[in-house]
Amino acid sequence: MLNTMRSIRSLWLLLLGLLAWQGCEAQEAARTLYVVEQEDIDPALNSQYEQGVQLAIAAMQKANLGSDMSWGATQYQSSYFYVFQVGSLAELDLNSRQARARSAQLATAMDEATFAQFATLTTPAIRGNHLSVMEPVPEFSYAPADTVVENPQFNHVVTLRVQAARAEQFEQATAEILAAIRKSDYPIGFNAYRTVIGDGRVFFDRGRTYYFIAPFDTRSQFYEEHPFNEALAEAVGAERAAQLLGDQLNSLLSMETHDYRRRPDMGFQATK
Repeated sequence: MLNTMRSIRSLWLLLLGLLAWQGCEAQEAARTLYVVEQEDIDPALNSQYEQGVQLAIAAMQKANLGSDMSWGATQYQSSYFYVFQVGSLAELDLNSRQARARSAQLATAMDEATFAQFATLTTPAIRGNHLSVMEPVPEFSYAPADTVVENPQFNHVVTLRVQAARAEQFEQATAEILAAIRKSDYPIGFNAYRTVIGDGRVFFDRGRTYYFIAPFDTRSQFYEEHPFNEALAEAVGAERAAQLLGDQLNSLLSMETHDYRRRPDMGFQATK
């Protein structure tokens, strides 16, 4: 029974990116939000787990499901990250119109035999999973006029957890860093996001965990050919660059950087 419940939860989160959020911002205006489902896998069962997910993807492709079922996928070590787009937190209510529509689509793609095979392959492999929701922060994002990134294989992900008392310092330093880099010819873009639900979110204020995500082709391209800190130093001078990065760093509780492998074979992109 426990394994069956885990399978159902995993399938629901993995394929729909939805979790019951009863009564939360039900009247919220539509906006772009990103639901991130993290699956932590037993390293010995990675191959089996991927087989199960790809079985579900094949069933969805065969059923020609719509674009509202699409998701992207990345991997870091034995953790897989699935990203879905929703218009508001109200869609996280399992009784919402959008959730019911997705559930109906899924039922057309996954018959009982396919679901049973999916559960058999994925359930024993999953050590844990959790969900978060992020919103884009366009003022902290950057798009170069000319990019060198042609076929991204990785996402460089910087996670910054900001001290409550130094949120203003963080925002000011980050804004100045962005203003400087936008005047440079740094050729690798990145997008910024902030926690809405999950790590760093508090009830009385907006999220204080930020994610900066930069797609790149190869590690030599990102770290050797076009290092960000060198571009910033060229834009404002080494001394000022060090000061801005120091101000940002001093406003943080913690900082993490990881390179996630992009996994289009573990994502679903609708053709209609």
